[in-house]
Amino acid sequence: MTKKSNNLRKARFGATSTEMAIVIPVILLFVFGLIEWGRFEMMRQASSTAAFYAARTGSIPGSISETAEQQAQNILQAYFIEGSTVLCTITPEQSTCEISIPVSENLFVLRTILGDTTIERQFTLRSDQ
Repeated sequence: MTKKSNNLRKARFGATSTEMAIVIPVILLFVFGLIEWGRFEMMRQASSTAAFYAARTGSIPGSISETAEQQAQNILQAYFIEGSTVLCTITPEQSTCEISIPVSENLFVLRTILGDTTIERQFTLRSDQ
């Protein structure tokens, strides 16, 4: 091996290290951003699911709002969602459940972008007669 090829090899290694130092943070930001966005979308879907099942529980004759609210909380806890507010209103005609989830308590990266955003869902079902 000649001295010139050794110098070229060392220069190329330095260029590769520099390129990696520039590209890796961008790739990591992209990957963690995708993970956070997936978590955000999962929270939206979980809120819809919890609102539906809570309203369904409340539409059964003789149900009380605490039972429906507990049903929603159980679903949200299965998704590790923190700080949610569940309010179910049951009348003889219908059952309504409202869910509010603060984004700032459940995300890491997107909380700086979304700020004090809350995910809110409401579902209403007529009572079984």
